[in-house]
Amino acid sequence: MTAHPFVSPAPFITRVLCLVCGLCLAGCHLWSGQPQGDGIEALPAGRAALQTWAVSPFEALGPLPAYVIQAALSDGGEVLAGRVSVTVPNTDSTAWPDLVFRLYPNTPHYAARMEVSSVASEGQGALPHALSADGTVLRVTLPRPLAPGARETVTLEFSVQVPTRTEGYTLFGWEDDVLSLPGFYPTLAVRSDAGWATATPPVFADPLFNPVAEYRLTFTAPSDLTIVASGVTLGIEDAGEGRRTWHIVGAPLRDLTLLAGRGWQSVSDTAAGARVISYFPEGDSPAGEAALLHAAAALRLFSDRYGPYPYREFKVVAAPLGRRGMEYTGLAVIGAALYDPHRDELPFLVAHETAHQWWYAQVGNDPLAHPWLDEGLAEYAAFDYYQGIYGRAAAEALLTGRWQTPVRFGDEHGIAGAVTRAADQMDDRSYPLLAYAKAALFFNALREQVGDERYHATLQAYVRAYRWQIVTPQHLLGLVQSVAETDVRPLVTKWLQ
Repeated sequence: MTAHPFVSPAPFITRVLCLVCGLCLAGCHLWSGQPQGDGIEALPAGRAALQTWAVSPFEALGPLPAYVIQAALSDGGEVLAGRVSVTVPNTDSTAWPDLVFRLYPNTPHYAARMEVSSVASEGQGALPHALSADGTVLRVTLPRPLAPGARETVTLEFSVQVPTRTEGYTLFGWEDDVLSLPGFYPTLAVRSDAGWATATPPVFADPLFNPVAEYRLTFTAPSDLTIVASGVTLGIEDAGEGRRTWHIVGAPLRDLTLLAGRGWQSVSDTAAGARVISYFPEGDSPAGEAALLHAAAALRLFSDRYGPYPYREFKVVAAPLGRRGMEYTGLAVIGAALYDPHRDELPFLVAHETAHQWWYAQVGNDPLAHPWLDEGLAEYAAFDYYQGIYGRAAAEALLTGRWQTPVRFGDEHGIAGAVTRAADQMDDRSYPLLAYAKAALFFNALREQVGDERYHATLQAYVRAYRWQIVTPQHLLGLVQSVAETDVRPLVTKWLQ
């Protein structure tokens, strides 16, 4: 593996912090929330990324964490550095003595290195903080407990040494002139009655587990890079010295993910009220256009089946993930091998990752405790897609070939068990078999038992009731009992336990 030589980040970070402070002062009109015109730039940051109908559900959520991020990528791309201010509302009934942040670049999934050089609060100065869980968790002690209904703003200065890889499955870092940056900033952990969620799933499961939040990002990078991100881009400006600054906002986002590429082409369309954009390497136009067609078709079909898509944009990006993909808010990353030579697999994966805009971006769940909730629904959404686009016979062939046959093979060879197990109770063989294939068969059995109309009505009710929240299996199964009016317990026993 060939990597960029490590450059000491200290001088670069100092330059970055001076730069981003200047950008904040020079460009504050972008963040003021005051009308600037007739387009999305006239909307407050919390609404700019949303379709009109979704503003009311967003406002009904109540107070959300709010991030203001200023970050910059070094000229050589080896170091990302910046500052994030997070305003955290306490929505519990008890006081919080501390705040916990996830440092996702330090997880085995991303295998990078993030360092937090300082933590401070408004009016209180530096705050005590400590790392744990192999550097993936940062616990910040507050100057006084955060009372219910109160807010605390914490500012963290951070840097990330960005890795470069030459082959494989690159979730984070450089490969083939593509830079992937999910979770590149210190991210507030999920809090529940059990406390802060700090566990990291095994590498074969998804790492990100975040509450939805409001984001405002100023990102400076070399001008030969095209930046693709969750949310919407309000503007791009020349930063001098061969660099550009991107102003990006969005809410409610479960993550703010960035990808950057050189030599990308793009094509776009409109579907389900959103602008759909496909980004792909130069020379891959046929596959890039096919990815756009499938993404737009899936967005329309899933909006009809599960409820409307809430964001103004949806992007599909070719990246070095082999034959696999990864979902982010408003953004699907598709392995470049599916553009060539495995293009026959492109329709399924685009459908699966698009479905995650409902089963992840909107309705969230813990990927360690309940991975089957979103993966099983995203898998089985492809049955809806194939039936709607290719016909019933194609959907039945998918059912047999992708789910029934592998599950039967697993049963015959001892690769079985409860679908409801946590990810760390599985391995890299049983995880896809259980969390994906067998979970999909549960949803197939449910649809067959209650019929298409009640099945889709149940999923629509699920999205309406829990949009932008975090659920457990009990939330879904309770709605099945009430909306579909069926006893789901025999199906649970047969397929999930």
